[in-house]
Amino acid sequence: MPIAAFFVLIAGGIAVAILYPHLRIAVLAVLAVAGGGLAAYFLLADINATPRAERIEADEVQLADIVLTEERGYSVLAGRVTNASQDWTLSNFGLRIRLYDCPTVETQLTECTVVAEDRGRARVTVPPGQSRAFRTVWRFPDIPILEGILVTDWSVTDAAVPN
Repeated sequence: MPIAAFFVLIAGGIAVAILYPHLRIAVLAVLAVAGGGLAAYFLLADINATPRAERIEADEVQLADIVLTEERGYSVLAGRVTNASQDWTLSNFGLRIRLYDCPTVETQLTECTVVAEDRGRARVTVPPGQSRAFRTVWRFPDIPILEGILVTDWSVTDAAVPN
């Protein structure tokens, strides 16, 4: 549609330039501005993009075999991610991770104290219906001395597809 409108504008500009020769410079300026606007539209707009609502939902990203290990000054969250979407390749996903200080392993998380929380991204390419290993690095610099057991909770916040 923008291309058709641009050609109508050019045709109108040519007609005005022929019928009113004293307006040729003004017509040329209008066509230059319209051409620049159209060029910007095509460069900045992803015309063929599928709306984000039709892409991978967070609940279509499934995590398994999650392990949190501590290394020198940082923590590593590793595991397996499955892309349950049948149409889209997963390129990365958002994670929210919380660390709790719990009296026992069986204690409900609502009764535990949150000692650290962060959000981040895991970058891994997973074709539709397949699984891949992933590994992300996290920093939790101010964790207090635990009174109980460290319990980890995580969730997928969003998913992205390649551009």
